[in-house]
Amino acid sequence: MAHFPMLAALVAVGLGWAEPSAVKTAAGGEVDIVIAGAIDKNAPPDRMTNWPSKLHALKLEKSKTYVIDMTGVGLNPFFRIDDSAGNPIGQGQNRGNATARLRFTPPKDDIYVILASGHGAQVGKYSLSVKPYVIVPPKLFPFPAPAANRPGELERKLSNDDSPDQYREFPGKVHIVELKAGKTYVIDMMSRNFDTYLLLQHENGAIIAQDDDSGGNLNSRIRFQPTATGRYRVVASTFNGQMGPFTLRIAEQP
Repeated sequence: MAHFPMLAALVAVGLGWAEPSAVKTAAGGEVDIVIAGAIDKNAPPDRMTNWPSKLHALKLEKSKTYVIDMTGVGLNPFFRIDDSAGNPIGQGQNRGNATARLRFTPPKDDIYVILASGHGAQVGKYSLSVKPYVIVPPKLFPFPAPAANRPGELERKLSNDDSPDQYREFPGKVHIVELKAGKTYVIDMMSRNFDTYLLLQHENGAIIAQDDDSGGNLNSRIRFQPTATGRYRVVASTFNGQMGPFTLRIAEQP
């Protein structure tokens, strides 16, 4: 334990975790870390969920931002991140397709502990990756401005080539549309292939509204009356990571 004084303190307070073989370093934000692991029923239980789990220790830097992904093989992945004092400070959000993700900015330079497990005590293999978060400006698609008795409409396809939206980390197509103050608009995203998710933003990216199923049958709908005429972002995304063809329609209400 001499080489890992912070982790020694963790084990000393009785958390029941085995010492990892090494502390991985992602300091500086330029190193990608990929870890392959497996969880069996004899793995130590997570003290909060009681699910079998594996511990991974990472040295991360304050004010750097990292993307942590866990992909399961035979299990629905779940992970939590604790600081060196054992305080839970984040957990991966399930993205569907056997993946979970957390975008994480450490509050301090520290050795952080990731506890990898499977939902409901599932067991199986997994991979864990930690990469620096790089902001990629989204590609902006023009959208035909709606008018009375003439909705704007596009047939599109959502894929992994689309940039992740800045809030939910799922792929999204960003459309720019001109909307008028005092008019009421109904924005619909419809698909027979996946559960849609719709976001409406100001031109600067600030969220105005978001919706999952208000359009019925896993389709999304937002009603909006702008207080100012201008350009708005309509982000067509996915609720759970599934993708495929969709229709985006914006109609002006009489």
